[in-house]
Amino acid sequence: MLIRTTNGLSDYYILVSIAQQRPQAQLYSFSIKETLPKFLMPLQRMDEAITVDMQTIFVGVCERASYPSRIDYSQPIPAPTLSPENQFWAEALLKPYQHSRNT
Repeated sequence: MLIRTTNGLSDYYILVSIAQQRPQAQLYSFSIKETLPKFLMPLQRMDEAITVDMQTIFVGVCERASYPSRIDYSQPIPAPTLSPENQFWAEALLKPYQHSRNT
């Protein structure tokens, strides 16, 4: 499936491909700094598509998994390597977690 985008490069993508509409699909792109997107997901042929709120799902998983208490945020950020700008942003975002774990 050839994917064409006019958005340029992004950090992440979600591709939704409805079986009856292939090879056409919806491509959602977002950066590491953006809220995860909401997108429409069809279930059955005759059903209306539902809205999938990826940010709400992600936050819920992180809360239920208790990541702040299970991850050692003082460790270097693992692969994949971030751009210098995103690395600076991520380190600033993680700083409060690094401090709270070390106290």
